Amino acid sequence: MAAITDSHETVGLRANAVSLWGDFVISIANVAPSSSVAFTLALLVGFTSYSAPLAVLVVGIAMFLVSMGYAALNRWKPSAGAPYVWVGEAITPTVGYGTGFLNVLTSTLANVGNITLAGTYLLFVITPTHTFAKPVTWLVATAIMGVLLWLAIRGIRPTVWVQVGFIVIEYGAVISFVILALIHEASGAGGARLPAWSDFTIAQVVNGVGGFKGLAQAAVVCGFLYLGWEATSVLGEESKKPKVNVGRAMMLGTGFLTVWYTFLIIVFQGVSSQKDVLAHGTDILAYAGTLPDLPVELQQARDTMEQVDECAIPVFLSAQLHEGTVHYAIDVPRDAPTMRGFAALLHAGLHGATPAAIAATPDDLCQQLGLQQALGALRVRGLTALLMRMKRNAHDLAS
Repeated sequence: MAAITDSHETVGLRANAVSLWGDFVISIANVAPSSSVAFTLALLVGFTSYSAPLAVLVVGIAMFLVSMGYAALNRWKPSAGAPYVWVGEAITPTVGYGTGFLNVLTSTLANVGNITLAGTYLLFVITPTHTFAKPVTWLVATAIMGVLLWLAIRGIRPTVWVQVGFIVIEYGAVISFVILALIHEASGAGGARLPAWSDFTIAQVVNGVGGFKGLAQAAVVCGFLYLGWEATSVLGEESKKPKVNVGRAMMLGTGFLTVWYTFLIIVFQGVSSQKDVLAHGTDILAYAGTLPDLPVELQQARDTMEQVDECAIPVFLSAQLHEGTVHYAIDVPRDAPTMRGFAALLHAGLHGATPAAIAATPDDLCQQLGLQQALGALRVRGLTALLMRMKRNAHDLAS
């Protein structure tokens, strides 16, 4: 609740500060519309091929129904503490407190991780050919965190306007890629094809990569696309018509995102022929589940492993020489399927090989596999760094 000081300045949340438009902006700006598509497209295609838009649509409809439930709860009790205030009143205060603390913890960890990556990406944009030490990356990330903290202190109105700026830039860039993709698909070059209604049919699911099981697996991945739309629920004490606008914004947000994501997936999956999609859509990702677990002795001593600092995610490597051959152990987080897939591919090819054979592995392996265009320069740099570290270890062991 707001308090009034002796100078008659209002301290706390400002009522009636955000219109329905601002509520809607917050709903769609918190889902990272471009990066979420980039992270999930390969997995969706790998699970269910051209039926990916159907999975996106089904999950979007489910999210819209959830947003209707959130809207009903908001009409009951608009609150800056939603949804844990709702949980506390509907069940018990203890459960509500637990939900709130869990929300704070997960949000903090997620934001720290995202901002750390933002520091890495910003430095890469400034100097794409240079690798910075971790302290430099952390300092840049800390500066970004400071700017965001200052913006949050300034209030919800400046935050909304900054989000509008991000949306214009991000959606403008994505729309330009959509236009280029549609032009390419209209030409039919390389087997590309325009979006088709058949992608939403049961026949497409049955004849796809994974059938109904693949569709279900793709639906699970689709949940990542929609993370964040519920952020508007915490504007219940700052929104105009709080019992109405917040709920409407969440429903408008999920409805818009359902249409937007379905459109993006159906466009981008058509840039290659179905034959190429089925043949190569999971070449790297298929290896993700084959990376061997760390030996028991290393599980208890991960600090003895060497970290590949150039990778945006924590990747650890150990190499030992046994009877003239190099034996590797690689540790990659399970929530990084592309890196795990590439690490498993390298492990399968280089584990147990002689140092001479490892040295003969081409440095531009990622380019030869066609990963540069599929994954982008930054991610390929991390993959290449792992390969080069493995080659260097083999050379050092043989010396």
